[in-house]
Formats: sequence, C-alpha cells, structure tokens
Amino acid sequence: MAVFADDYSLLDKNSAGLVREIAVAAGETADPRRFSALADKIVYRDVFRRMPLLADSALKAYFQTVVDTKNIVMLLRSKALGWDLSRFGEMFLSGGLIPYRVFEEARASDNETLAVCFKDYYAEKIGLGLKKYFQSGNIDVLERYFEQLIINVMKNYRYDSFGIGPIIYYYLARQAEASNIRLLYAGDEADLIEY
Repeated sequence: MAVFADDYSLLDKNSAGLVREIAVAAGETADPRRFSALADKIVYRDVFRRMPLLADSALKAYFQTVVDTKNIVMLLRSKALGWDLSRFGEMFLSGGLIPYRVFEEARASDNETLAVCFKDYYAEKIGLGLKKYFQSGNIDVLERYFEQLIINVMKNYRYDSFGIGPIIYYYLARQAEASNIRLLYAGDEADLIEY
C-alpha cells in the first residue's frame, strides 16, 4: 500500500528506506527474475548492514548460512539453465561465508569436481549435500539437506541464553516439524528433517 500510494509515513525510517529502495528497483526492470534478484540483494544487504548494530553471533551465523545455501542452489539452477557466469553474478547474494571467487571456480567445474570447491566450508557438509544432489538429480533433495544444515548450524546457539539463537532454533525446529508432517501425510519419510 505504501508503494502504490507513495506514502511511507506509517513505516519507521529504516523500513521506509528499504521499501522505497525495493520500489525503485521494481520500476527499473520489467523482468520478474531480475526484480526478484534485486529485491533479494537489497534485503540481504540491509540485513548485513544492520548486523554490527545487533552484534549477535547466532543471527550472523543464520543469515550467512542462508545466503550461502541460496547461492549454491542458484549456482546449480544457473548451470542447469545454461546461464553464463555474469547472469549468475546478478543473482549472487553477498554476506555469506563463501566468497564469490569460489562460485566462479565451481561454475567452471564439472559435477564431479564441483563439490570439492566447497570443501573448506561448513565442515565439508556442502560437498556431501552436493553429492546427494548429483546422485538423485533432484534439487528438492538438496534444499531439504540445506534446511537440515541450517538447523544443525543453529543447534550450536540453542542454549545461548543471552542471544537470539534459541528463538531462531525454535522457529526452525517448528518449521521442520510442519514440513515433516506434510511429508508423512504424503508418504515420503526419506527426507525428514531432524531437529
């Protein structure tokens, strides 16, 4: 409503700036894929810009892991669609632990060696997930694996009584529980997420 009316008075200063920036991005492109990428970049850039103000290691770990897993899924999708590196670069989200140069190297690799590019991150768990994906050929398998990875990263913060870690972990566990229930009703118990 604020965007259509060009009235941001009901939003706080930070939110108004963020929504205004997304609205400008929407006006700059008619391509939904490009707009979606721009909106994601704007939101995550804002999150990481505010991160030092919050100084919470759990929150930082959560967002870094989310960004890294999103970037890996986008890398695989861009390869499957035959996009060049520059098109992937438009979609790449900054702020994760894995630098862009690793994705450049991975983009040029074949499936056999692609997993090796990420061996130095997340205790080699990225590589294990990629191997499962290449065996199954199903991106949903990898996305579920990454959901599990994010939960496992957040388990390290679930008892941090002075941070936001327990809240993030609780939220992710409830999401996993709901997802597991849907899978059980669908008769698919192979990809249940542990929490």
